[in-house]
Amino acid sequence: MLIQKDIFSDYCRLVPNNCIKHCANSFATLYSSTMQMDMVRVGANLYGDVRAEKLPLKDVVSVTSEIVNIVSVKKGQTVGYDRTFTAPNNCKIAVVPLGYADGINRKLSNRYHVLVNGMCANIVGNICMDCMMINVTNIPNVYIGTEVVILGSQYGKTITLMDMAKVLSTSPYDVLLGLRKKRIEKGKLKNDIQPME
Repeated sequence: MLIQKDIFSDYCRLVPNNCIKHCANSFATLYSSTMQMDMVRVGANLYGDVRAEKLPLKDVVSVTSEIVNIVSVKKGQTVGYDRTFTAPNNCKIAVVPLGYADGINRKLSNRYHVLVNGMCANIVGNICMDCMMINVTNIPNVYIGTEVVILGSQYGKTITLMDMAKVLSTSPYDVLLGLRKKRIEKGKLKNDIQPME
């Protein structure tokens, strides 16, 4: 990082003194005062500690939705496109109206979870373009309209950008940039990417 800064400083000697200079991204802004020059570019820091490196920041991104349907699935029945999930026993499956068109990566299918009433609910079956299915069999008090947390906190449990990025073998930035702001005004249903309270 400092080698790059030295090269940049050498280049800056060739431009007029009144030019505004900056070379500090989010990481350098917090860890290197010598990199800050005239300006800084914080970018990802605006969303909190997305690198999960114990920075003095708080995660501020949340993605929430609501359950729009609940169905009973019998042992041996399959769920979703390509029948990638087979119910190991009788279970209760809920439908959440967020899918890969909204930035919920399809590679999370059958490999990840969301929060419902502060408990983990596994994503089951392939994530669809505009919805996904979750297993709520062992979660009490689940109804149509119950909140679902894809990213953020609920009843003391948290899912972070880094959690999702690790499962996808990518960076939190990739996860963040893949998300699309979606808001559906129909009854009480609202999907929204917004700051956590």
